[in-house]
Amino acid sequence: MITDELLRFSNAQTLPTTAGTNAPSTNIVNLVAPRDIGHGQPLYVVLTFSADTAAAATSVLTVTLESDSVDTGFATAKTVQATVVLDATALAGEQIVFQIPQIIGQRAYKDAGSGVEEPFIALRYAVSTANITAGKVTADIVMDVQDGKKFYKSGFEVD
Repeated sequence: MITDELLRFSNAQTLPTTAGTNAPSTNIVNLVAPRDIGHGQPLYVVLTFSADTAAAATSVLTVTLESDSVDTGFATAKTVQATVVLDATALAGEQIVFQIPQIIGQRAYKDAGSGVEEPFIALRYAVSTANITAGKVTADIVMDVQDGKKFYKSGFEVD
């Protein structure tokens, strides 16, 4: 998995803590900027949570991928492109991956004057049900997902 600073939504960003609150990612990705973000390839968002992430027993963290037509910040909710709902009590040290809808990647290859409606994307972290007591998240757009947790049974031979 290769990461790119220009495709990073959050870098050890502190999660919102109070139930009923939300916060946008620190960074906004501009899909019109001249660069290759994986045209024709599936793209993923990788969320990596710090080991100290902790939450009350029923806490839920909802992460949404949102888009907007202008880069004015994502202080309020924008057009939702994808949503993942997570049990906040089980996030410590975990890495969660979800696929970005194909239309998002296709928009990067249109120029700014061609009718791209919402070329700016960001994440929104929303806490519901109960408080999150601690934790940080790093979030990136990637083409390949690293699976460092796959283990195979020992004692077999390969011919």
